[in-house]
Parts: sequence; structure tokens; C-alpha cells
Amino acid sequence: MKNNKMVIALIVLLVILGAVLAFFFIRDRKMAVIERKTGIDIPSYCDLKEYVAYGSLFNRTGFEAKFQIDSADHINELIVMMNQKLGDDYHEIELKDYNIEKYSLFSGQKLVPNPSATSWVIVGYCKSGTLVVFMDIENDSELDMYMYYNE
Repeated sequence: MKNNKMVIALIVLLVILGAVLAFFFIRDRKMAVIERKTGIDIPSYCDLKEYVAYGSLFNRTGFEAKFQIDSADHINELIVMMNQKLGDDYHEIELKDYNIEKYSLFSGQKLVPNPSATSWVIVGYCKSGTLVVFMDIENDSELDMYMYYNE
């Protein structure tokens, strides 16, 4: 009798732990983390290509994400959207300036842009951290947006 109660208690405990773990796995999906941490809804024309997360499954403290933008028509729309969310700290960076500064800008980052022309950078605070958005043209035709978030 005592063993049956112990087995039932262990089964209930395992089911509860499994449900909690499943909740955190669902909550830790890449796009869910990006939208929850930044408060920015990523448009459907941005396709997530690479993602690096920092922190534990239960508490993400930062991420790096690379999105491919499907058309050049959307770049201005993205710049305006990010300016509205993050403020007006917006800069264009010429390729020669980027090549000089890239080692200090992206030291310690795993996803490093490789622009072939002018790039755009927007920096601001969102939710409880800092977000840096870097948009560029790579390979003369590929539009990419990099997001670096850190609490």
C-alpha cells in the first residue's frame, strides 16, 4: 500500500516536471525568444537564417540572429520600423569605415556581417536590454539583418 502511494507520487512528480520542461521548450523557440525579449514583431518577409542564444533554457540573457530580407523594397520599411521601436540612433556606415571598425564592433560575436556596400546600424533599448540592428547587402544582392540583444 505504501509503495503504491510512493509510485503514484513519483509518477505525478514526473508528469509535472515534464509539463514544466515542455513549457520552457515551447517558450524557448527562436522567434518566440526574439519577439519576447525585444518586443518587436519580425515581419514575414524576414527569414531567420542563423541564431545563437546566450543564457540557460529558463533564462535567455541574449541572442544573435541573422535574417535574410526577401526584397530591397523592404529595407526602408525595416529601418523606419526599427527607428520607431528603438529611437533615432541610426547611422549609415560606408564599407571602408566598416572594414576599419568591424573588429572592435563585433569582437566576441559569433555572427559577423560581411557587407559589400553601405550598411545601416540602429542601436536602442528595448524591454530590459540593448538591441543593435545591423542591416547590410552581402554578395551584391543578398539583404541581411543582424540583431544583437544583450541584457
